[in-house]
Amino acid sequence: TRPWQYTEITNDLIKALDAIQKRIRKGKRDVKLYSEIKPARLSIAGAQDKLPVYYSDGKFFLPTNSGSATTHIIKPISSLFHDIQRNEAFCMGLARRIGLRVPKSELYQIGPHELYLVERFDRVVLQERVARIHQEDFCQAMGIPAVKKYQADGGPDFARCRSLIDEHLSHQSFDVRTEWVKILTFNHIIGNHDAHGKNFSIIHGRDIKMAPYYDLLSTMVYDGLDNVFAMSIGNASKHENISAHSYKDFAQDMGFRPSKVAEIMDSVIEKVHKEASVLFSEHEKKYGSSPIYFELEKTLYANLQDLAEIRDGISEKSAPGMRM
Repeated sequence: TRPWQYTEITNDLIKALDAIQKRIRKGKRDVKLYSEIKPARLSIAGAQDKLPVYYSDGKFFLPTNSGSATTHIIKPISSLFHDIQRNEAFCMGLARRIGLRVPKSELYQIGPHELYLVERFDRVVLQERVARIHQEDFCQAMGIPAVKKYQADGGPDFARCRSLIDEHLSHQSFDVRTEWVKILTFNHIIGNHDAHGKNFSIIHGRDIKMAPYYDLLSTMVYDGLDNVFAMSIGNASKHENISAHSYKDFAQDMGFRPSKVAEIMDSVIEKVHKEASVLFSEHEKKYGSSPIYFELEKTLYANLQDLAEIRDGISEKSAPGMRM
């Protein structure tokens, strides 16, 4: 028998989502998709509810053995964070619109339910099977346990990440470091404070390369979450404490002149200004209005204004020994 075997769960998935919705309406807080689907024994590490699946032609499948790989990850509605599926779909869509490398993703309707559906970047679909591509996140690459993924708990900071980039991606270091400035700027704009060491990965294919960027969503829109960046920007980690000086220190961590970082930041700010309002309109037209769009818009434009002031405060004078 072939090692790649799957069982369809499309109807079971709708029933599981029905059950989750009912539990949420009853005020239940600890509601997980993978525990509602009886055959499912797979989940992915992380705070958000996720289920890896094989997806094809509008149907969802689970592998029946370890030799069968999944192609997508689905994330349902959350009992803790309202409209998180729309939040991530919007933020990932905006990232794509401004030219950041992100996996293909969409807000997916299944029965009466919405899911966030994203392609796995560590898979390749061949004619008769799905092949796994080895990948490791930055914590794994540094030998840091998952429980220490946040810098405050002993996890990676930007300087250590830059060292890893220079070590494993030396031939792409300039481009990757440029991407990281763009990603930090984007995360600052959307208010994503959860970009920790397990949310950056390296792919080991024919060549070693930086994986697409994933799990981009606004944590800032949810009351009760700390507005503290997973990795400090310079010596500051609280959102309200980030300053031009913080970004100058970050520039040094990334091996850039502050003026170069300001230039990269400016390009991201300009593109978000151009694309965000269009994407908000497209989402509301396609999926209907939602409070999350108002909250995202308010957060995004406030952060854009703050970041423009930070960019303007970054000195044009580079520190000695800095690279372009």
